[in-house]
This record gives sequence, C-alpha cells and structure tokens, in this order.
Amino acid sequence: MYENNNLVVNILKDIYTFHLDGEELNYRDPALFAVSKNLIMKLRQNLSHYDLLAPHFSKAGLASKFFIEHFVDYDLLAQHYHLAIRTYLSCHKNKEAQVFGNCILFLRAYLMNNNRDAELHINEVNQYRREMNIHPFVSGRQFACNLIYKVKILEEDAQELIEEMFQFEKFIPRSGDSYLNFPGFHFNVCDALIQCGKYSEAKKLCDIALREFPNAEKNIDTGFSTSLQLFNAIVNFHIGSKKTFDKSLVKVQSSEFNFLSEKYFKLILNNFLINNSLLDMRAEKFARKNNQVLIKQTEFSRFTQIASKAINLH
Repeated sequence: MYENNNLVVNILKDIYTFHLDGEELNYRDPALFAVSKNLIMKLRQNLSHYDLLAPHFSKAGLASKFFIEHFVDYDLLAQHYHLAIRTYLSCHKNKEAQVFGNCILFLRAYLMNNNRDAELHINEVNQYRREMNIHPFVSGRQFACNLIYKVKILEEDAQELIEEMFQFEKFIPRSGDSYLNFPGFHFNVCDALIQCGKYSEAKKLCDIALREFPNAEKNIDTGFSTSLQLFNAIVNFHIGSKKTFDKSLVKVQSSEFNFLSEKYFKLILNNFLINNSLLDMRAEKFARKNNQVLIKQTEFSRFTQIASKAINLH
C-alpha cells in the first residue's frame, strides 16, 4: 500500500516538470487543476508525503503557482506549510515572492502569538515599498500584515496607513487573468481590518469588493467567496445592517470555506457568533468545544485569547 502511494505521488509530482507539445502547462488548466486539488487533498491525509513534496512544489515554477502562491494552506501553516514557504523564499528572490512569503510567515507568527518572529518578518516585508507592480493578492497581504502589526502588536493608531490603503485601492485592477477578476487585495485587507476592530473601514472595502468584481464567483472553486461573505456578515452586523447581515450569513452557512483554510475561517466564524451572543446555549457550547479542537489542531493560540475575552463578557 505504501509503495502504491509513493508511485502515485511521484507520478503526480512529475506532471509539474513536463511540457506538452513544447508549451508550458497553465496551472488553471481544468484537468491539471482537478489533479492538483486531488493531489493536495491526498497529501494532507498523509503528512509524511506532504512534507516530502513540499520542497519540490516550492521550487518548481508551475507547482509553486498552485500550491504556494494561490492556495495558502492556513490550516497546516504552523506545523508543515511554513517549511514550504521557507524553501520558496530561498528559491524565489524576486520582490513579489519575498513580500508574499514573509507575509505568510508573519501571519503564522502572529497567529501563534510569537511577536518576536512577527517583527522579524514584517521588517523583511517592509524592505519593499508598497507599489502597484505586484499582484493585488500580495499587495493586499502587505497592507494587511502592517495593519495587524501596528494595531494588534504595537497597539498604535493605524489611520494614516488605512488612508494610504484606500488611495492605493483606487488603482487595483477589476478584471483580468490570474485572479485579477477576484478582489484578492480587498479579501486580505478586510480580514486584517476586522481583526483590528475597524468595522466601518472593512465595510467600505467589502462593499467595493462585492460591487466592483462581478466575475468573482467564477473562482468559486477556491472557496474565497464564502470567506468574503463571512467578512460581509461580520461588518454589517457591527454597523447594524441586519438585513444584509442575515443574507450574508445564510450564504456562509450554506457554503464551504476553502479546503485549505476551513479551520482558520471556522475559528473566525465561531468566535464572531459566540462573542455576539448569536447562538443558543447548546450551539454555543458546541462552538466553544469545536474551537478548542481547532486551536489545538492549528496551534493558533491567538484564538485562545479571543475565546478568553468572550468568556469574560458573559
């Protein structure tokens, strides 16, 4: 059985080193995309294989686009995925890769309550100016990490940074290939603004994302749209727009998060529902127990602090 698994893994790995008819494969090719998603799901069931292939995927150009750049493995970030990111950073020295990789390592440090490493990686991120010549997903992460660092770690005012972000946002593309038709910039910054308690700013950004990216749903396979609806539900709850909140929450509850970040966003959802007394006693008890399991599995101790604050409110 082990030998058969090894054979399958090696065959699938080799897909990323081949060219068909002299033309480079596109990671968004439907057949390759299906194989890639199937592969990563199998690897997550066998983490020894996951760790074995991570260096290969981090180095190879085509593989790194799918497994590293476009599908960040939040749920395995603490224990496994960060190793792939470190290899990726050692192999890809361009500005976009360095900003992206260090943003992911910053997020890991922050979620694990490691402020020392968070500072180390935000300093690496900020060696590069915030400019339009990198992908919106990456520039969004650059702003998001700086917002979290300034507000949650340094406990400083971030108004100037937020104003810069909104000026920057005006020039973000609204359409195009390689996820330019999805509000990746807005997605990442909204996450950070909500964590920082900046609900009115997050609401403004979320509205732009949902209004000005009509083709975003075409990337429904990523699960990002479910998370964006979660953000929309949270911000509309906090500004008192019950109708929009209810509508977005229904979409969240009837859909699935991205399979690589399900635990991360489930923690956000559970804490939101618990903190705002939106569950009955039985459901809240289940959500708290679920959070304990998820925190243990992900090692995201930052959520333990959030849960403790919620307990103190009751």
